[in-house]
Amino acid sequence: MAEWFFRPKSQNEVERDPGWDEYFTSNRSTEESLVREAIQNSLDAHAKVTNPTVKGQPVRIRFYYSGMTKALAKARYEKYLSGAAEHYVSEDCKVGELPDGDCPFVVIEDFCTPGLAGHPDWDYTAVKEKPPYYRFFWSENQSEKGEGTRGKWGIGKVVFPIASRLRSFFAYSIREEDSQALLCGKALLSYHTVAGKRYTADGWWGQMQDGGKCLPEIGSTVIADFKRDFNLSRKSEPGLSVVVPYVKELDWTELQRVLVENYMVSFIRGDLCVELEHGDGSFVVYDSKHLADIEKFLQTLASQDSSARAQLEAFKMVCESMTSQSSAFKLNLYDGDRPEWQNKVFPAEVLSAIRDELDKMDSKGSGKPVTIVVPMRIVAKHAKRDKFGEFKVVLQRSPGINIRPWFYRQGLYINHVRPHLVANFVSVVLVDGEVSDMLNQAEPPSHGEWRKQTGDFANLYKYPGQHIDFVTHSVRKIIDRVDETEKGLDYNALKSIFFVSREKSLASLRRGKGSGKGVGQGGVKDSQGNGNMSGQNASRNFSEFQSRPKPYLIYPVKDGDDSGVTIKSNGDFFKPFDLKVSFFYETLSGKVKFDEHDFSFKKKGSLFVSWEPVDLFVEFPAANRIRIKATETMKDFVLTVRGFDANRDLRVLPYSEDLKEDVDGAEL
Repeated sequence: MAEWFFRPKSQNEVERDPGWDEYFTSNRSTEESLVREAIQNSLDAHAKVTNPTVKGQPVRIRFYYSGMTKALAKARYEKYLSGAAEHYVSEDCKVGELPDGDCPFVVIEDFCTPGLAGHPDWDYTAVKEKPPYYRFFWSENQSEKGEGTRGKWGIGKVVFPIASRLRSFFAYSIREEDSQALLCGKALLSYHTVAGKRYTADGWWGQMQDGGKCLPEIGSTVIADFKRDFNLSRKSEPGLSVVVPYVKELDWTELQRVLVENYMVSFIRGDLCVELEHGDGSFVVYDSKHLADIEKFLQTLASQDSSARAQLEAFKMVCESMTSQSSAFKLNLYDGDRPEWQNKVFPAEVLSAIRDELDKMDSKGSGKPVTIVVPMRIVAKHAKRDKFGEFKVVLQRSPGINIRPWFYRQGLYINHVRPHLVANFVSVVLVDGEVSDMLNQAEPPSHGEWRKQTGDFANLYKYPGQHIDFVTHSVRKIIDRVDETEKGLDYNALKSIFFVSREKSLASLRRGKGSGKGVGQGGVKDSQGNGNMSGQNASRNFSEFQSRPKPYLIYPVKDGDDSGVTIKSNGDFFKPFDLKVSFFYETLSGKVKFDEHDFSFKKKGSLFVSWEPVDLFVEFPAANRIRIKATETMKDFVLTVRGFDANRDLRVLPYSEDLKEDVDGAEL
């Protein structure tokens, strides 16, 4: 019978806590960690299947949660404690004590995958390309997943022991290459002491061989008992079944929610089929054939939680865009190798067609979804030639909604990409192909965001920050052009009504001299007291009196009680500047006043400030002042301040040092 083995620590070995708990649990529930990592690995494994019949099918995954209703009796689980009980209860082990009572467990089985290929008894230490079996059990923070994958760090599997109160899991696999079945287990504890002897953090369950090698169990009787104890459904199909014993309590509704949220695009595309089964008899199937059931589930959530409405709207929009004959429009590729949202990207006829399509309404008053294809050049530092890819932005008008875009890379939700909120639009960004391969390099182990500081990303690409920003800012840039919110001021629009007479002396106007007659009546004298202008001044044009456009724009953001100000670059008028902006509340007398008890940039929690790109120079020289230094590379910046009192008048006073001129205060 297989049992647990822990390796004694050698004298010259450094003790190092694995420390992965914080990585996967700080911002995630147990349900989300299991769902994201398990399915992500199975979808990536599906690409390595060689059977053409299986390759054309979606990945099928079975989640079985026993709950306490079908928990394994404590007496029956004791045989799986052999060799480990004294390690679990050691004083400095992360388990601390054996759980009391029966063993609730979760089973995660994938089908249409090749299983854990590789020979368990071979030494792959010096081999460069190691097989999945070795990677799964004998390496961490290493991966050979190539392009077109969702993960690459090789540590996602640690969510299995972290989800267990015993910090252990078992794996049963049938391999496609030879139909061999194998069963093994692994524990992830901490360095600990048992009977005065120090042991390493890792433990293995299997058959110990001479020389300290632990091999998987292949005995048919042991495997049959294991499959029966833990309710496995696998018969002879290749794939992997993972069992997490004494699993931390799982919420059935939350399990479904994170499943739909993280993989709804994979369901809609037909890449994934998930069967959820509970020990109390509950059973649901989510795949491309059951999209109506997914929508029904989201509708239930939305009726209980208003924030779930966004997910429901995004799901319906992507469903319609992928399953119906919705319109798709392709933008132009920008000039040069730096990703930029240039005017050339937006052909006038394409913008017009997008507007027309977005304005179409169905019988319920909802807009029609539009898919916009965005081409992109990917410039690697050391590549012989650039790569070209594209991503898609799916938009739909939804009056009254104010949500952030959703980003899916290879069908996986990148859940911590946080661009600005977008009003009156539901938006989803779909990233695949070459763009996906590039952004995969910018994801940390949790695969929740894109950061240029991740791994070696900044050294791989010529414009790392711009590559990321081009995708993350895409929704805002497209909506700005579609709705023309960045249109410049027309200084000549009211020229025929409010005008300055050509007969006026420029000098008189500048010195404030005149006869007192109304502007435009020709009653202002020049500096000599004459009523008419000199020949030189008479030739001056009205344009001389126009204010020079500033390189930045400042305008209010009003969202109920969450009011604030947005500062952004002024399109074609941009040039590098150093801007200081002071904020005050206006008093009844019309004077401005600042009190740190009202708000303060230096007091945590008083105001919320966000900006894009993250490299923008921003500092807070005073409690009511922001300084922004925008260089040429930051000409598409946006900064938003929120948290001001919506019931008080806010005065904003900007001053640009680079322009060497004071700017009149703007009341917002």
